[in-house]
Amino acid sequence: MTKKIISLLLALLMLLSCTAALAEGITPVILEVEGGRIMGFKMGDVNVFKGIPYAEAERFEMPQPTSWSDIRACLNYSEVCPQGQYSNNANDFCSVSNYFVEDREENTFLTVNVWTKDTNPMGILQYSNQSLRQAKCRKKPLRRYPCMKKVFCFLLSAALLLGMLCAPAMAEDDKIVIGLSLNLQDEINVKFQEIYEQLIAENYPNVELVVTNALGDTSRQLSDVESLIMQDCDVIILRAIDADSGVVCAEAIKNANIYLVLHDTNVNTDIWDVRVMGDQGDHGKAIGKAIKEYLDADESRVVNMGYIHGGTTVTVMRRETGIYDVCGDYVENGRLNTLITGNAAWSADKAMALAEDWLNTYPELNCIAAASDEMAIGVIQALEGAGVNLDEFLVFGVDGTEAGQQYIRSGELDATSYQDIPVAVAKILEVCVGLVNGQTFDKEINPNNYYPMSIDNIDALLGITAE
Repeated sequence: MTKKIISLLLALLMLLSCTAALAEGITPVILEVEGGRIMGFKMGDVNVFKGIPYAEAERFEMPQPTSWSDIRACLNYSEVCPQGQYSNNANDFCSVSNYFVEDREENTFLTVNVWTKDTNPMGILQYSNQSLRQAKCRKKPLRRYPCMKKVFCFLLSAALLLGMLCAPAMAEDDKIVIGLSLNLQDEINVKFQEIYEQLIAENYPNVELVVTNALGDTSRQLSDVESLIMQDCDVIILRAIDADSGVVCAEAIKNANIYLVLHDTNVNTDIWDVRVMGDQGDHGKAIGKAIKEYLDADESRVVNMGYIHGGTTVTVMRRETGIYDVCGDYVENGRLNTLITGNAAWSADKAMALAEDWLNTYPELNCIAAASDEMAIGVIQALEGAGVNLDEFLVFGVDGTEAGQQYIRSGELDATSYQDIPVAVAKILEVCVGLVNGQTFDKEINPNNYYPMSIDNIDALLGITAE
């Protein structure tokens, strides 16, 4: 009877606090512009809107006004229209970020970026094809929900109250709910989810895992995070789509007083509790070692390389610059030349399109390295389609996925940087459970789980012994 009374009081407390909780959280800014509604975010006292579309056009056609029906998330930069020759300097932002990859569907570089001080609560920006002009606006707190959502929360709490009255009280004080916000539906993220579920089932019977996947959509990831918050997660693990949109997600999580653990991702804020991430430069060093071994074997060899990035953050770009940490001497003497770099946004199809263009533009190209195995496989498909002899062309990837391992065994992928996923996931789960139980951890943790993988050591890395 005592437990039922306690449960009743807790449910009543939840009911009373539900509406108050809705008013908490961050305040992204919703703007009404000519094309529709857009959503940006605040950084300090500045409202930031990135990639606002002002027109649309088919290739070689005159631009036309554009519009949309839903709220459009303007949280990160759109693609850059290519202008002239790209630099070979790996630290040149313009040479390695937002490189336009023609997807033969739409051109997305007809956009503007806006930064504006919030000096007038009723002032926002409206734009036309010719200029930006001020107009009436409104600001909308992210977690200030319409009346219907308050009604829904009331009914949900009432249902919970009824359930507690009609059923025996259960002692679940030790239950931990962990939210996992994934950014992409690619092979490596699917593997991450699989390992999280496996290790929780094996080692953490009192942990419940709630998984969402943003499928590469920044506005969807923001919605995913809000959903996880509403499900009373004790900890949220975030793999942000990009560093800018990740700020909004991180602020929402921390404003809800939830622990935030970053998994192999970077956001432009330091409000997270713990980040578990390997040095992305180690991925590059692994590929650099493979290139160095190839050049060391024959003094007449020269590598003319193209590099395909997946993202635009400095952290992710270390997957390329780590190569030069190992092969600096060969860069200086001209035996390792980076002819071109591009960004395929972690897409095998876009990587294939880049490779096809490069093969036509750079006949001396004899190597393409990609920031993921999935993109490297897209490169291999382009090479095979062009009739290139893969025995005379180097292809490198990152992650050591199962698909990447198959291409290594077939000889089509020369090397990859293998990521021992269970090691990283085990450390993250240890951190999540520890934070809830009052433990403290270093803010940055490197699981040291990256290893070079080639046909020479793949069996050893995977623990496969010859029969």
